[in-house]
Order: sequence, then structure tokens, then C-alpha cells
Amino acid sequence: MSSNPTFSFDDFRKWMKDQNDQGDSHIKRPKKSLIGTIIESKVSLKKLISKMDLDEGDSYEVACDFHENGGTIVQVDGKNFLIEVDSGLFYIRRVYVRRN
Repeated sequence: MSSNPTFSFDDFRKWMKDQNDQGDSHIKRPKKSLIGTIIESKVSLKKLISKMDLDEGDSYEVACDFHENGGTIVQVDGKNFLIEVDSGLFYIRRVYVRRN
């Protein structure tokens, strides 16, 4: 008789099910909060004005302020950021901005 252990597919399936039930929490890394990050525009002023959703302030003034000086992320809503600049607040999709 051999002393080598035998491989059982049933035991392997049970083991895999237990691994899936435990989740991948030990693998996932906590995401660093983007709130407070200073960002700048990746697009032209004209495109920025058309893509932003104004929350507070004058749209042209807020867009110019952000385009020239950048802004700070104050809220993250999925793929949209609420950006604060000296002249107001606006929402924009993250694809139109980059870290400063």
C-alpha cells in the first residue's frame, strides 16, 4: 500500500465552497479616500463648461477658476466628483480630471 494521500474531487469542491463563503476580504485593499485630493482639468475650458454640473456659483466663473487653479474633491458619488473651488461647487465625471 502507498502512503501517498489520494486526491478527492468532492473534498476539493467542499474546500472551494468554504473559500467562496469566507469571501475575499483578506485580498481586498481598503480604498484610500479621494476626499481632499487636489485635482485639475484634463479638458479645455469650453469642454469643461459643457461637462460640469454646477452646484453653486456662476458657471463661467467656476469653470475658469477650476481650469486655472484646480480644485478639491469634497464628495465622491460613484464616478462623479463634487469639486470645490474658491468661486463655487460643481459636479463632474472623473474622466475629465486628474490629480494635480
